[in-house]
Amino acid sequence: MLGDGRLIEVESLVLLGRNPQPRAGEDGAELIQISVSSRTVSKTHIAIGVDNKGMYVMDRGSTNGSAIAGSNGTFEPCAPGDQVRVREGQVVSFGEQRFEIRRTYGG
Repeated sequence: MLGDGRLIEVESLVLLGRNPQPRAGEDGAELIQISVSSRTVSKTHIAIGVDNKGMYVMDRGSTNGSAIAGSNGTFEPCAPGDQVRVREGQVVSFGEQRFEIRRTYGG
């Protein structure tokens, strides 16, 4: 769930930013625009994806970085370009924005 209350279902690659743009080979990516008054969120700030190992986030070389909250609540920075695995309940910050990883259950 994004800070503005939007729920984003991640089934493949999702790009978040002020005006996200896919790179070569990412034509099927879902583009989610984040409206912010400040410039803390980059044009294409962070990617969220899922593969056979689970869900991951990747900072896209943003100006203000991305970080993931550990079990003790402190945020650990994500190195640009590294896939960082995330679990349900973890909070991810990017710029001055945050979102929480949640799992949905079909039924």
